[in-house]
Amino acid sequence: MGFALALGQCAAAQAPAPDASIVAPVLVEPVREKTLHPSAVAFGKVQSRPADLASVTAPHDGIIGKVYVRTGQSVTRGEPIAQLMVAAAAEETYQKAKTAADFAKAKLERLRYLWAKKIVTRDTLDQAEIAYKDAQAALAAQRKIGAQEPQETIEAPISGTVTAVAVSEGDRIQQNAKIIALSPSNVRAVLLGVEAEDIGSLRTGMTAKLTPAFAPGTNYSGKITGINAAIDPSTRLVDVLVELETSTALLPIGSYMRGEIMLDPAGGLAVPREAILYDKKGSYVFVVDKDGVARRLPVNPGAEADDIVLVRGHLKAGDEVVVQGNYELTDGMKIKKVSRAVR
Repeated sequence: MGFALALGQCAAAQAPAPDASIVAPVLVEPVREKTLHPSAVAFGKVQSRPADLASVTAPHDGIIGKVYVRTGQSVTRGEPIAQLMVAAAAEETYQKAKTAADFAKAKLERLRYLWAKKIVTRDTLDQAEIAYKDAQAALAAQRKIGAQEPQETIEAPISGTVTAVAVSEGDRIQQNAKIIALSPSNVRAVLLGVEAEDIGSLRTGMTAKLTPAFAPGTNYSGKITGINAAIDPSTRLVDVLVELETSTALLPIGSYMRGEIMLDPAGGLAVPREAILYDKKGSYVFVVDKDGVARRLPVNPGAEADDIVLVRGHLKAGDEVVVQGNYELTDGMKIKKVSRAVR
């Protein structure tokens, strides 16, 4: 143990100090106090606002006879999207409701005749009238959902784009089962995938500039209305919903978009991005001391914008940091300032 320690001390004593005869030409810039307006870049797809999505469901049990649309197809309001044939159970339910209504009607008419002859009480007649109204209501409910028709055509409730088709021809479906999903023609939102490390800087209400991949010169503006609380396992990103300030029919559903989210302003000591170096010990900069020697100082980078980074560390405004030539420096090396880029 003592031998190893002595050997280590000997090696440390023999570690070469910076060669005083080597003078490294470098470009320096002063540390400045700045307020930055950073942004976070993310990518995603055009979609409708969740509140605007429409699901078309089966009005009653039945069998899908025809499907007239496909995913991605544009439809107009009232356009046929599927044919629904009445299932045996639904038809039986309707027939029972109709029989019950017919029986209640006949019974009421008979009791009215008997009441006129003073054969039955008013209470008996009142009960028959209530039973008739209930039977009529049950039959009306069946007719409202179209159970009396052997087959019916389901129509699009709005104009838009078919985003999902949940059935195929021949499928048996139950009442309220989804047939298709529709997105309105005028899209209003973009779902962006944001790096998890950036989520802490985001909040609802922040402005985002959105640019379609197919039209780089076109920009749309929107605001964040929702931030997911979990990472999407397929993308490893966090979904952020941005609603457009104006609706547009020019953006196809599923179009890729680039989003630039404007973060809150941040202020502090700032250095050029190229001044910051990284190794296994962390991030650092070289600062020139009063003797013209480069001194390594650890820093913690923060917000950045336009190649300027806010840093925390043992720096102060006016300190000179090396921005070019820093890759060749070692701590304690003599430097020579130059006024142009080192090549």
